[in-house]
Amino acid sequence: MKNVDNIKVGVGKLTERDVLNILGKPNAKAFCPTTIEELKEDCSTNTEVWGWYMRGKSGADPARFDVSQIYVWFDAAGKVSSVEASERKE
Repeated sequence: MKNVDNIKVGVGKLTERDVLNILGKPNAKAFCPTTIEELKEDCSTNTEVWGWYMRGKSGADPARFDVSQIYVWFDAAGKVSSVEASERKE
């Protein structure tokens, strides 16, 4: 999650290759337009979204996990247009 700030600072400047160098290969990609309801609205101004999903143990409790999700949206020029990140405990 610490690298997300580097991506956020680069909105409008960073390319897909830059994002790959910072975050590595995404777990998922979606292209716009899409039939995926959750992505339709953001697809009106973007052409593609990449997603990273991470799950790891949360402290000493083996039954608890930290879950992180990162979404990076790209415009028609292949530049980062927005970044969404979230963390939660399960």
